[in-house]
Amino acid sequence: MIIRILSRRFESQPMSLQNKIYSIQDIAKLDELADFALTCVSLGEFATALE
Repeated sequence: MIIRILSRRFESQPMSLQNKIYSIQDIAKLDELADFALTCVSLGEFATALE
């Protein structure tokens, strides 16, 4: 769902970003990131939240 949200908001994402999202196992973290994907200003801002 996160990648779908980001695709709608910012068109495409680097494969490295998608791989980082796919590697997250923590459901609570994924929920938090999904919420942030809806409100972040840029793809770069979202990528920073993954670090």
